[in-house]
Amino acid sequence: MERQPAVYLRTNRKRNALYLGVTNNLFRRDWEHRHGKGGVFSTRYNMTMLVWYKYFETMPLAIQEEKRLKGASRANKIELIESLNASWEDLGAHWHEMSPSKETTLTVPAILREPHMPKPATISVTVKRK
Repeated sequence: MERQPAVYLRTNRKRNALYLGVTNNLFRRDWEHRHGKGGVFSTRYNMTMLVWYKYFETMPLAIQEEKRLKGASRANKIELIESLNASWEDLGAHWHEMSPSKETTLTVPAILREPHMPKPATISVTVKRK
């Protein structure tokens, strides 16, 4: 997957903790979190569910949004998640089930598409396992 800055929110199955992060490769970072390589906090609290994300044109814009959201209350973060993902589905649940070195096209849900993305927005992904 091509690098594109993103801000994201994760939680655990109990939804008793939230993790906010920024990355230049959401697909890779999601895999890291799911396999206990996402950092001390996300590993300790088992933050395996990706419940919200937003792509940005540049990393400085993504970092600016991450800082803004870090200052927001937990209630505001929950409201943000539920405005786009009311059922708290794991948005990255099926991203890593692809066969090695197989190119797959993922469709970005309409509710998560940015205004500049084509409709329907698709992302071509090639997974290469080592």
